[in-house]
Amino acid sequence: MERSISHLLRFAREEEMRVAELRLLDVVESALGVCQDRIARAGVEVRREIDAAGALHGDAEQLRRAIVNLLTNALEALEQGRTPSPRIDVALGENLAGTEVWVRIRDNGPGLDAEALARLFRPFHTTKADGTGLGLALTKKLVEAHGGSIEAHSEPGAGAEFLITLPKQRPAPRA
Repeated sequence: MERSISHLLRFAREEEMRVAELRLLDVVESALGVCQDRIARAGVEVRREIDAAGALHGDAEQLRRAIVNLLTNALEALEQGRTPSPRIDVALGENLAGTEVWVRIRDNGPGLDAEALARLFRPFHTTKADGTGLGLALTKKLVEAHGGSIEAHSEPGAGAEFLITLPKQRPAPRA
């Protein structure tokens, strides 16, 4: 109940952004550190493909929370699906123009059907028995507050992939 209320409050309120120069690589490594014990307990292999440090202007804590949420969802899918040889691939890079950075988190879990995928970012939609349905909605909200976007791709039996794309320079807030 406490977790549900905490998620709801975070989703409902506008959070102040503490924008600073950061490296998305550091944010990703910090998020992996938060999940490290669970990764080890579940025997999940984490493969990294890092093509850039991902320098950008943003709120490191907000971005870390978004990535922790994606990693936690991947871990839960792998555990619930009892995936043999569970794996999470984390990739990081920049677009060719050098204006955006991206991070991709992909698992080899059970995946999602088209119906679940279509509702994934809607508040209060969940595929978990004990989920609040706010994690991915909050993740999307945080990414969009940075002027970025998040996409999800999945098919049943083929795992799930999330791609966050962020501008290196955060756009000015709208008046």
